[in-house]
Amino acid sequence: MKQNVVVITGASSGMGKAAAELFATKGWLVFGGARHSENIPTINNIQALHLDVTSEESVENFMNLIWERTDHVDVLINAVGYGEYGPIEEVPLSAIKTEFSTNFFGAIRMTQAILPSMRTNKSGRIINVSSGIGTSYMPTGGYYAASKAALQIWSDTLNIEVQPFGIQSTIVSPGATKTDFISKMVASFERNTHPTSVYTSLMAGVANMSKNYKNLFKI
Repeated sequence: MKQNVVVITGASSGMGKAAAELFATKGWLVFGGARHSENIPTINNIQALHLDVTSEESVENFMNLIWERTDHVDVLINAVGYGEYGPIEEVPLSAIKTEFSTNFFGAIRMTQAILPSMRTNKSGRIINVSSGIGTSYMPTGGYYAASKAALQIWSDTLNIEVQPFGIQSTIVSPGATKTDFISKMVASFERNTHPTSVYTSLMAGVANMSKNYKNLFKI
């Protein structure tokens, strides 16, 4: 009997890391990918590999290593993602492109790399980690929300297309979750806001709100 195989992006932190640990304890063979692969858990059944989903070459190298070690993938979890926060007017276009290349196009690269094998096997599940903000919005979070909204529409469309081949594409939209997302969000405020910004008071309000968000985990 073949061992079930799952490929997880963003496996070095947050939900990707938690998913890798969970699947491994259930006996699955886990291929975890991340730019900082040294932070991927090293427990039994997890194989940590370097992966930058913004690079087609990196995705190709990552998948070549996987196909050397297995002939099938049962589940793909596109968990990698981050938030580039700041006023719509002031976030640099280069930062916006990087966010979409990670949160949206990264999932496309991984899916297009694995989907042909799933079709051949007439079985598979693709799980795309979105966010509760993917169906709403908040000040300074416009670009992050847009990347997740794009992921959701794409995933739902993909699901219709691949169902005849025994494959499902599923969106997961988590809300408040205990990760280091907030600290990274605040850091992006500093990167993306001009020192003399007219949005200073708005940014301060969002930063204060994020502190209350973190307090959800102290109950």
